[in-house]
Amino acid sequence: MLELVFAIMLPAIGSAILFNIDASSGGTDVIAMILKKYTSMNIGSALMAADVAAVGLSFAMYGPSTGLFSVMGLVAKSMVVDNVIENMNLCKCFNIVCEHPQPICNFIIHELNRSATTFEARGAYSDAHKTVIMTTMRRSQAIRLRNFIRQQEPMNFHTDKVWDDKGKKMTWDVDYLRDNRDENMGFLSKTLLPDGTEIPGTNFDYNYLQHRKVDVVSSALDFILPFEKYKITAGAKVSFTNTRNGINYDTSDPTLVQDDYFRYKEQIYALYADYSREYSERFSMQLGLRMEHTRTTGISEAKDTEDKHDYTRLFPTVYLLYSPTDLL
Repeated sequence: MLELVFAIMLPAIGSAILFNIDASSGGTDVIAMILKKYTSMNIGSALMAADVAAVGLSFAMYGPSTGLFSVMGLVAKSMVVDNVIENMNLCKCFNIVCEHPQPICNFIIHELNRSATTFEARGAYSDAHKTVIMTTMRRSQAIRLRNFIRQQEPMNFHTDKVWDDKGKKMTWDVDYLRDNRDENMGFLSKTLLPDGTEIPGTNFDYNYLQHRKVDVVSSALDFILPFEKYKITAGAKVSFTNTRNGINYDTSDPTLVQDDYFRYKEQIYALYADYSREYSERFSMQLGLRMEHTRTTGISEAKDTEDKHDYTRLFPTVYLLYSPTDLL
């Protein structure tokens, strides 16, 4: 049985590779390719039809046991050939719903050498405007695209609760954003005399490499409470930002070489509320107050320094709105 498996699997994989480029190893494979070309049969079925006579003779020449093994081997070879060819040509189709399509489209076109179709859409639940990117590519490219999207597009959770028909509402949002990228820039310059001779000591070689990683997590809880003559809005928000930047600045002048690794952490906690009221069709007012507590930490590894700030601020707002008579 083990001999049957390896005697079928390995030749079937080799035949599938040849069939995929419209070639064959000769023998009955040529008949199978002819049947595939002039009929609607796939290559696996054509291969089975071409070898069925040889399998039938095995019953008469070697007995039922060998004949049954031959039938099982032929069926297995036909299935392996079809599956291998299908997997070699299998592509992934993506429908990407996002808010910022341009970086993803640029990656698909310039990095993966594929194309895409975009169109505008609106969420059925959130009623938010989104862009849908449609593209098709091979599985190896699909893995690269999936990893890029995870770096570019934020993850979002949204839920809301409406209490009555007057519009009293609670919303809760949680967002996560990651930006992970490398930037490399460099040039080489030299100074030449009019006759094309290089001036010694004028070469300047510059290379700049930056590694950047940014993680942002935020959450907001908001309450909207409309009443007959006024509306109150209140909520709370927290956000956490963690930024890491590694910079390598290298030139031909050793005195100008600069390397550093910066880390910046920021935590923001906010409470806010506002009161709005319409006194007439033309005059309205809004009062608001926001209290924000911020903690920041900046670290430079090259200078071995750490800078911290911790403060609380109040931000009051007052709006008076007057709408004049519409011009005819």
